[in-house]
Amino acid sequence: MPERSNRNHEPIENDSSTVDRKGRAMSGIGDEILLQRLTAREDSLSEEFDGIESQASYLLGLIAILAGLPAVISDKSLTYWGHFARLGSLVLIFAILMAVLAAGGVLWVFLSQDYAVEDSAELISWRDEYVSENPDADPEDLTAEIRNTIISGIAQRIKHNEVAISEKAFRLQATYYATTISGIANLVLLIPMATHRL
Repeated sequence: MPERSNRNHEPIENDSSTVDRKGRAMSGIGDEILLQRLTAREDSLSEEFDGIESQASYLLGLIAILAGLPAVISDKSLTYWGHFARLGSLVLIFAILMAVLAAGGVLWVFLSQDYAVEDSAELISWRDEYVSENPDADPEDLTAEIRNTIISGIAQRIKHNEVAISEKAFRLQATYYATTISGIANLVLLIPMATHRL
């Protein structure tokens, strides 16, 4: 599985004046609740992203079967089409074409890897740098500022990842349609054979 893209916390330009009275008054209000809810949402999006990729993997196995099925059944099934053998051949080609499109759809799903994750090591480096740049600031104010930056970073990643997952889900849905159509076409190929045996 290709690695997901990485979006780090970007250092914010700040000085000791940034942490002012207004910042002290506003920091900490609902931060823990926000952090908890945002973290839960981010975890949910991560699971949804992995779930889409798992579905695409299972779908790829089904597509491999559908792509090989026409070659197995064509010789036998087309003989039962009689005067409509040319039509049966067109159905066969259509089934193969849709299987190929479905396989391309799976690759299209896997190529969508623009998923933002947090770089914990970079976050620690940014924290240390930020603290060293504000040596005279109150530790509690620095903690609040760092926490607010982390919350902002999570919110930005959630917004980005929701769009990425929506696009990935659309690609998976299109692949499902192509796979379903290919399966129906294969069933159509078998109808004359099935009715002949009844």
